[in-house]
Amino acid sequence: MKELQKLTKDQLYKKLKEKSENLYTIAHEALENNFFNESSLDEESLAEFLEMLDEETAEKIKDASLHINNENDAPEIVLIENENSTSLELITDENEGYKIIFIEGDIHLSETLFVEDYIVLIATGNIQAENIIINGSLYCSGNVTSKVLFGASGNDNETYIGGSIMTSLIAENGHYTVAEGNI
Repeated sequence: MKELQKLTKDQLYKKLKEKSENLYTIAHEALENNFFNESSLDEESLAEFLEMLDEETAEKIKDASLHINNENDAPEIVLIENENSTSLELITDENEGYKIIFIEGDIHLSETLFVEDYIVLIATGNIQAENIIINGSLYCSGNVTSKVLFGASGNDNETYIGGSIMTSLIAENGHYTVAEGNI
């Protein structure tokens, strides 16, 4: 994997819109809701909730709520080029936080594509691999071809395919998978 450049959120959205309006719409909504939404806390409801808890737990939750959507928590966004035709393992280093990885074009692998739970992979082409394991999120504008497509995430991540999924087995464990085409 070769990192070509770091992107801003606006640069990512511009590139997505140029490649696929549909992929842009889906990814934009998900990324805004999960990472960039400047939602404000309803302090009255929070106060009512905190009253139901023991003092120590309430203090921890109150402290954590003050750091929601901190700019330092925004994920790093990188444009990469996959140089490996065998496998691609997308993982973060310890304490690195979330990362959005953008690949323009197709991904062709003879073995495995693995996406860790702190990774959002956005691909603007087709994806072909023997096995695809998605613990994070995957947004792909094209088709996905594999023997196995496996998603496991505790229901906080998703796989969105703008084309069709051609696979022998789709296995999900608390993961949301959608294809605009056929499965």
